[in-house]
Amino acid sequence: MRQISHKNYKLHLLCFLISAALALPLVAANEKPSLYFTISLIWTGSHLHSHNIEALQDLRKKHPKIRFHHLVSPAYFVSQNAKKNRDIIMSLIQRDDQVGIYIAPWRSIVEKSKTLFRVSPSFWGPKEDGCHTDCGNSVPLTIYQEDDIKRIFKTSLDILKTSGLPVGQSYAVSGWQHSADIVSAAATLGLKFDFSPIPPSRIERRLHHFPIFSWTFENWQQFEKFPYPMQSPTDSHVIFIPQNGGVVDYNTSNELVSYFQETINTKLEAKSLYNLVIHQETAATFLPRLHATLQALKDLAEKNAITLTFDWLSYRNRIESH
Repeated sequence: MRQISHKNYKLHLLCFLISAALALPLVAANEKPSLYFTISLIWTGSHLHSHNIEALQDLRKKHPKIRFHHLVSPAYFVSQNAKKNRDIIMSLIQRDDQVGIYIAPWRSIVEKSKTLFRVSPSFWGPKEDGCHTDCGNSVPLTIYQEDDIKRIFKTSLDILKTSGLPVGQSYAVSGWQHSADIVSAAATLGLKFDFSPIPPSRIERRLHHFPIFSWTFENWQQFEKFPYPMQSPTDSHVIFIPQNGGVVDYNTSNELVSYFQETINTKLEAKSLYNLVIHQETAATFLPRLHATLQALKDLAEKNAITLTFDWLSYRNRIESH
């Protein structure tokens, strides 16, 4: 499986992350420690069931200060329910939320980009089974050629912009996938913030026996020691924003809190963040876990006299200036 377009890319990435982490600026001595906190809500393209939407509405009511970073699949807008899907998604996008694009090789998107659709390999095994309608979300984008990836990116972004969503400059690729071709395709379209990275330990307990884990480990093992935003070592100017807070679907509440504790145990720096991930299609299932986790995180922050900030524009200026 082709993960990168040139053999030295991963070595360059490792060297760059190490040097960049050593150069991170510390918070000034007279400043109260602060930590950027965001919830990345991934709209994968799966069905929008009412119980999950209601769970997300409940979440927003109980935690009104927390800003969401919505990563939305364009697959919602190529179906016969496009208008209904748009209205549902827009109902959960609030002022000061951010909206980015979730890139996955769904069949509907791949074929619309005039690219040959593939069903193998899959994150979970040799191939994706049961492809009767739309599918492809569990197929790695990296199996496609460079030109195909560019077409898929452009088609995806065009669809999302046409939908009327307030699309910004962020993106994430399904399955935490990564390659030089992906970064290049994103940069060409003006996308600057890649929310795909994750420290592999965040998913190891649940996913270590599936192909997706070995690919994630190969792509992002560097973020185990340096879970900070980092600029790509290429000349693309894309900045990697890791999912260092874990994923509600795959981590227990205790694990999610421990990742927060790890973050605040270190010397908080200008780029410090806690990025917690949830998925639309499992929101109702994991709502109790998320509520318990958020309360525990708020208590920890208060106990340690840490200010949680939810202002993306301020944080973006901070990471772009260093």
